[in-house]
Amino acid sequence: IDWQSVRIWTASLRGAEAIRHEENLDFVKMTFPLHKNDDWNGNKYFPENIQISIHEELLEVYKYWHYFVESLDKQEAVGDFSFERTMTIEQVDEDNLLERRFSIEKYAFGIGLVFKEQVILDSQCSGNPIDCIDMSWEDKADKGFILRQTIISYE
Repeated sequence: IDWQSVRIWTASLRGAEAIRHEENLDFVKMTFPLHKNDDWNGNKYFPENIQISIHEELLEVYKYWHYFVESLDKQEAVGDFSFERTMTIEQVDEDNLLERRFSIEKYAFGIGLVFKEQVILDSQCSGNPIDCIDMSWEDKADKGFILRQTIISYE
């Protein structure tokens, strides 16, 4: 049997940056030291308009992204757990007539990522965006994805 690598993800520190390497892209997940309201270009190692193939359709997933520490050292319930210290990093929250980009990650101190949500949707609204103004994104989207991950256990 010939082995093939399918997905390669790594994590490392590069100076004051926490880097996550996912599918040949380097993301700056955090910069240190972290403070509430800090912001940075977490996707600085690749172009914003890079197209990613999602189920054989090309999407500019990372358009408009700019990372922001929304909360830090916050007690929060996530799934079935209550954590004393969490932080929320918002990567993007953009909504216009043709594109919806939303992504946040929540981390718990001493555990790591405990919640992630991404809404990456595009619409052409049948060529007339005005017709879609009052529609929800779930109804008007032509392509994209919605991802929600919540911690279910840890040790």
